[in-house]
Amino acid sequence: MTFIFCAFIDLFMYIFSWLHPQAYYQHILVLLIGCICMGIGVTCQLLGRVVILPGEGLVNAIATHCKLDFGKIKVIFDWSLVAIAGGLSLYYFGTIEGIREGTLVSAFATGLLVKFFMNMLLKFRVKRFGQLRQQYKMEKLKSKGNKV
Repeated sequence: MTFIFCAFIDLFMYIFSWLHPQAYYQHILVLLIGCICMGIGVTCQLLGRVVILPGEGLVNAIATHCKLDFGKIKVIFDWSLVAIAGGLSLYYFGTIEGIREGTLVSAFATGLLVKFFMNMLLKFRVKRFGQLRQQYKMEKLKSKGNKV
């Protein structure tokens, strides 16, 4: 699964190699689009119950075991990774390297977006499957000769 994930990253880096945002707002826009795509991807992994990548797998295990919200645990987990990276950067370089506003926004937004998309898709799924279940019951009653 990780190999496929990496292959898709390389593929999309190639597809979007022409994109070179110049203005700061363009960088922010690309960042937000990336966060939305990542949130949708993580949500699809969780709802599809497919093999989950290690980062989300650990978060999912903690959330499931402790009966906590995945989105909240994801934000805490991502922020803890940012804090560890910041601490190591300070220790080894004497300054924070490689962590800027994009890292902070991504660490905060991804978990919240996963929570948002999970709620949206679960509501849709419950509503849609509820309608399908009702149709099935009606057809079953009709096939038995009962009037509805």
